[in-house]
Amino acid sequence: MPNIVSPRPGQVIAGSTVELMVGTPSYKIVDFEKYTKATSGQGHLHIWVDQTNFSKTSAIKATSNIYNLENLTPGPHTVTVELVSNNHSSFIPRNISSVSFATTPLLPEKPKSPLLLTLITLVLLLIAAYLMLSKPKPTKKSKK
Repeated sequence: MPNIVSPRPGQVIAGSTVELMVGTPSYKIVDFEKYTKATSGQGHLHIWVDQTNFSKTSAIKATSNIYNLENLTPGPHTVTVELVSNNHSSFIPRNISSVSFATTPLLPEKPKSPLLLTLITLVLLLIAAYLMLSKPKPTKKSKK
């Protein structure tokens, strides 16, 4: 059974890209184009985002335990992952897991104002100049 490590159930993620991490104990995830023959202990992942028709043709085929889900719209999502054989066939029983989470829009970063930085620098320079110029000058002690 694939174990969806990330995202966690109910997690709220900022942005349109979510890193999907799937644990597959006792199975090695391999490239199905290089390893086409069904081999014990090997397979790859079929991934469905917000789908209910879990067919081979509609699946995203992943050859790594980490896959970036991109261009997700803000709102709730459900990702379903199936560990399949090298030839894309499902195991019996099916090795399938799902997780539901939500995404929110990224808040734009406030640009740092060059004018503000210039003003702060100018004020600090004026303070430093004032302190240097206002120091009392040492007086010479007269000899008697």
